[in-house]
Amino acid sequence: ELKKLMDTENKILKIPASVQIGAMELKTDKIKESMLKILGNWKKEYLSDLTKKVKNRVDGLKDEIKRLSVRAKRPVKDLATLGEVMQTLDDIRNKDSEIKIQLKPVSEIYNLLEVYLKGVQDKEEENQKKLLEQEWKRLVLEAENRRTELQQNQTNYKRELIKNIKDLVNDAKEFCTEFKEKGPNVPGIPPSEALDRLKSFKSKHDEVLKRKRENCERGEKIFNLTRKKYEELDQTDKEMTWLLSLYQLYASVLNDITAWREITWIDINKYLGEMNEKIQEYDRKCDNLDEQLKKIPAYYELRNYIDNFIQTLPLVALMSKASVLPRHWESDLASKIKKPVSFARETFTLGNFMDMNLIDYAEEIKEISKAADEQLTIENQLRDIAMHWQSEDFELVGTARKKDVPCALDPKKIDEIISKLEEHQTRINTMTAWRSSTPHQEKLAQASNKYSEIYDTINKCMKVQKIWQFLEPVFHTQDIAKQMVQESKRFAQIEKDWTKIIEKINEEKNVARCCENDMVKGLLSSLEESLEFCQKKLDTYLEKKRREFSRFYFVSDTEVLNVLSQGSDPAAVQYHLPSLFDGITNIEFDGEEKKYITKLKCIYDEKYMEQLTLCNPVRVEQQKIEDWLQTLVDEMKRTVKKTIEDAILEAEQVIFQSADKDISGLIEKYPAQMCQIILRAIWTHAVEQGRAETTGKRPNKDLIQTEMSGIVNTLKDMLRKTEDPEDILRRTKLESLITIQVYQTDAYNKIIGGDFEMEKQKTIRMEWKHEDRKLEVKITDFSFKYFYEFLRATEKLVITPLTDRCYISVAQAINLQCGGCIIGPSSVGKTETIKDMGRTLGLFVINTNCSKEYNSAALTKLLKGIVATGVWGTFDQFNLIAHDVLSVIASHIEVIANVKRS
Repeated sequence: ELKKLMDTENKILKIPASVQIGAMELKTDKIKESMLKILGNWKKEYLSDLTKKVKNRVDGLKDEIKRLSVRAKRPVKDLATLGEVMQTLDDIRNKDSEIKIQLKPVSEIYNLLEVYLKGVQDKEEENQKKLLEQEWKRLVLEAENRRTELQQNQTNYKRELIKNIKDLVNDAKEFCTEFKEKGPNVPGIPPSEALDRLKSFKSKHDEVLKRKRENCERGEKIFNLTRKKYEELDQTDKEMTWLLSLYQLYASVLNDITAWREITWIDINKYLGEMNEKIQEYDRKCDNLDEQLKKIPAYYELRNYIDNFIQTLPLVALMSKASVLPRHWESDLASKIKKPVSFARETFTLGNFMDMNLIDYAEEIKEISKAADEQLTIENQLRDIAMHWQSEDFELVGTARKKDVPCALDPKKIDEIISKLEEHQTRINTMTAWRSSTPHQEKLAQASNKYSEIYDTINKCMKVQKIWQFLEPVFHTQDIAKQMVQESKRFAQIEKDWTKIIEKINEEKNVARCCENDMVKGLLSSLEESLEFCQKKLDTYLEKKRREFSRFYFVSDTEVLNVLSQGSDPAAVQYHLPSLFDGITNIEFDGEEKKYITKLKCIYDEKYMEQLTLCNPVRVEQQKIEDWLQTLVDEMKRTVKKTIEDAILEAEQVIFQSADKDISGLIEKYPAQMCQIILRAIWTHAVEQGRAETTGKRPNKDLIQTEMSGIVNTLKDMLRKTEDPEDILRRTKLESLITIQVYQTDAYNKIIGGDFEMEKQKTIRMEWKHEDRKLEVKITDFSFKYFYEFLRATEKLVITPLTDRCYISVAQAINLQCGGCIIGPSSVGKTETIKDMGRTLGLFVINTNCSKEYNSAALTKLLKGIVATGVWGTFDQFNLIAHDVLSVIASHIEVIANVKRS
C-alpha cells in the first residue's frame, strides 16, 4: 500500500502546472496540492499503524526479557530456589531461537518505513530495537555463566537433598497412621464432624508434606536421582480428595435448601432460576462422585435431599405463574389433594409448599397450571388482536402511469396485513381447540368469522388490482386500444368502479371497516368477472401477434405488450431486441424520419461494436411492428448469407491466388461470425484439394501445409494483437479464431496419421456451394444447411475429442429426426456444447433454466416458438419440472417428433 501511495505521488508531481484545451487553460496547482495532502494523510495513517504495531511487539519482548533476567539472577538459598533458577535457565536456552524469530518482523517493519517513509520514523524507537537485541544476547550469555556456576556447587545441595528425603519418608508414614486412627472414616461420627477432621488432615498434607515433597522431587530431577515413591501417602491424599468432595457437597446442599425454604411466594419467581441452576449443578456433582463414595451413608442422605428438591422445583414453577390465581389453589388444588389449602402470596413460603408433599400430585398440578395459562392466553390474545385491527390501516400508492395519484393498494403493506391476518387466524383456531376454551367459545367463533371475511376480501381486492394494473397500460396504449375497441370500452367502466373502491378505502383507511363495507364487497365481485373477461381477450390478442412474429413466444406477455405499444416509435423497440435476436442490440435508421432500417448493430461497450449493412433496407413506416420485425428477420438472414458469400470469395482469392496468403485484412473487415466461417471453409477446401491431388488414400501433406501456412502465420500475428485488454470485441474475436484453428490443426494431424475418410468424417466441415449459393455444414455423413442468424462474438468453446463425440451423436440424432440429451455431472459444459454447435450452424439457441415453478403453459408457449421459428432450444435442469407438467410436455414433444418423421 505504501508503494502504491508513493507511485501515485510521483504521478501527481509529473502532472503539468497547466493544461491548454482550446481557448481554456486549466491550472492544476490547487488540485495537485489537495491530492498530495490527502496522500500525506494516508502515509501518516500507515506510519501510525506500523509504529503502533512495532512498539507493542518491542514492549512485549522487553517485558519478557526483563522477567527472565530477574528470575535467572534470583539467589539460591535451598533446593526449591535452585530448581526454579535452573528451570529459568532452561527457558532462556529454549527461547533463544523464538526471540530471534520475533525480532525479525520488527526489523522488517523498520526497513519498510525507511524505504517508503524515509526520515519520518522515530530514531529513538529504532534504537530501542537494537538495544533489545543486545540485551537478549547479554541475557543468554549470563544464563550460561550462571548455569556453570551452579553446577560447581552441586555436592552440598545433593547432601542436603538426601537428608530431606529421609525426613519426608518418616513424616509421611506418621501422617498416614494418624489419618487411619483419627480421620473422618471413624465409625459413628456425624457428617459435620467428619468434614472438620477431613479439612484438618487435608490442610496439613497440602501445606507441609506436599511442599516438602515438591522440593525433594525438584532436587531429584536436578541431580538425576531415582525419584522416591510415596505410595501410601498418595493413596491417603487420593482418599482425602474424594472424601472431601462428598462432605463439602453435602454441607453446601443442606445450607442452600435451608435458606431457600424461607422464600415467600411473592418473591419465589426471582429465585427459581438460581435455585434450578444450583440444584442441577449439585446433581451433576453428586453423579460424578467416585463409586466408593456412593457406598457411604452420607451419600444416601445427600442423594435424597437433591432428588426431592429437583422434583419439587417444576411444581413450584407451575404454581408460581401469574395465571395461577388463589382460586386455583383453594379450589382446584384442594380438590385434587383432598386437603384444605390456605394461600396468600405474602405469607406462603417455599417451606410450606415442600411440607405439603405434592410430588405425588405432579400430573394434577400440570393440568391446573395448563388450564390457567390457556384461559389467560385466550383473554389476552383476543384483546390484542382486536386492538391491532382497530389501528391497522391501508396504504395507497401510485402506478406506473399515475405515480403521484394514490390509486392502488401498497403491495408491501398488503403482504404485512395478509401475514398478520394468517397469524391471527391460526391463533384463534388453535385456541378454539383447547379443552379449557369453553368459557370463550362464542367470542372465538365471532372473531374467526370476522377475520376470515376480511382475509377473503383483501385477497379478492389484490387479485382485481393485479389484473387491473397489468391491463391498465395496455388499454391506455393507442396502438392496442385501436385493435381492441370493445374491450377498451369495457375496461373504462372497470376503471370507474375501481376508482370508487379506492376512494372509499382512502376515506375509511381502517382495514376492518373497509373490508366490511357492502359497496366495496359488491363492486369487487363484478370487477373480478369483468377483468378476467378482458384478460382472456388480451391473451387471444397476444397469441395472434405471436403467430405473426414467432419470436414473441420467447418473451413474456409484458415485454410483448411493451413492444406492441411502441408502434408509433420504432426506435423505442431497440431496448427489446436482445431478447428477440442473438446478435442485434441496436438498429440504425436512414435518417431523422426513421422510415427504413439500414444497419444492424451488436454493441459490446461504448467504443466497440459489430455492424451489418442490410442488402435491402427494411421499411417501418406505416407498418405493424410484428410485420416489419419478421421482415427484419428475413432481411437479416439474406444479408448474412450475402456477407458470407462475399467473405468466402475474397478469402479464396487471398489464400489460393495471392503469394503472402495474409487474411488479416479479412478479419478486420468482417464480423467474427464470418471470420469463423472463413477459417472453417478454407480448411475444408484445403483438405479436399489435397485429397483430390493425390492418388493414394492419404492426402498431399505438403500441399495442405503450404496452403495453410499463411493462416498459421497470420494467427501468430493475431495472437500478439490480442494483448490489448481494452478492446474486448477484438480480443474475443481473435481468441475464438485461434481456438478454431487449434482444433483444425489437431484434426488435420489426425487425418494425416489415420484413415483419411474416417477422420475427415469426424471433423466439422464447412463448404460454400457456389452453384447453389449456400453454405453447408457437415458432421459425419450428414449435411446441415446454415441458418444465417446474425450472431454476436462470444468466447469459443474448446472442442475436445469428447466434444466431437457429442457433435457426432447429436448430428446423427437430428438425422434420425430425434432430439438430443447430453448426460453428465453438473457444470461440465453440456449446455455450452449444444449452444456452440447451434452457433456453428448459424442458429439462435434459446436456453431455458427449468425449475419447480415452471408450468405447462409456459413451456408449451416456448415449444410453440421453437417449432415456429426453427431455432434450437435447450432445457437445463429438466428433471426439476413437476411430474404433471412433464407429462404434458412429453406429449407435445412426441407430437413434434412424429411430425418431423412424417
